[in-house]
Amino acid sequence: ARNVHAPIAPAPRFRGTSQCGPYGDFIHEFDWAVGEILRALDEHGFTANTMVVLSSDNGAINQGYQPGPRAEYQGHLANGPLRGQKTEIYEGGHRVPFLVRWTGFVAPGSRSDQLTANTDLLATTTELLGLRLADDAGEDSFSFLPALLRQEPKQPLRDALVHDSWKGQYAIRQGNWKMLLCQGGGGIGWKTEVDTTRPPGQLFDLSTDLGENRNVYSEYPEIVKRLTTLFEQIRHENRSRPLSRKPPVHLTFRRWQ
Repeated sequence: ARNVHAPIAPAPRFRGTSQCGPYGDFIHEFDWAVGEILRALDEHGFTANTMVVLSSDNGAINQGYQPGPRAEYQGHLANGPLRGQKTEIYEGGHRVPFLVRWTGFVAPGSRSDQLTANTDLLATTTELLGLRLADDAGEDSFSFLPALLRQEPKQPLRDALVHDSWKGQYAIRQGNWKMLLCQGGGGIGWKTEVDTTRPPGQLFDLSTDLGENRNVYSEYPEIVKRLTTLFEQIRHENRSRPLSRKPPVHLTFRRWQ
């Protein structure tokens, strides 16, 4: 299933089924398509042996990438309370749903706060096969398999995440702290000129300010220094996953009761 993306073109049977125009209708079609995939797995007996992952590569946009603090369609906030949209390094451009159905292994209704990116699917499936990535493969991929299985990790988990924008500007997140190495969102329509009367970057505590509304860059110089050093280290080393020469580690898969 590949929705919702331009062109916004829901099939005739879904047109007018939402209160959010064609965009909402397209979401209805996407929901139906996912249901059809899950139903087919059930009917053909593949559910017990299939991990289903539902996610996205970016957040929603305003029509035509119109500037604005929130992506909105006829009163519906497509990215919820998150600031920004696709192409930007605010949370609205990068924080997306990530759902997993793995019958017998991932408990229904469970959740994890483990920091994860779609690039981590490579390391995760590699560990699932009882293998380990070579040092020159998936340099920014971390396995989140232990988070799914609720097991102690056998290798480093993702601790930080670098975001990039349409205009080549960056942000880095570690824990609840997120720092943007620019003054705007870095996306389509944002200016890159620096306003010398304002802080050169932005810092947000996502635990209390998920909407990225209060820039505390000037209030926490030690956090700014730490994140800047970490970002420069990742850029210099061209990787975020630590080097490892250890042999593969085999996890034990136990069905939940």
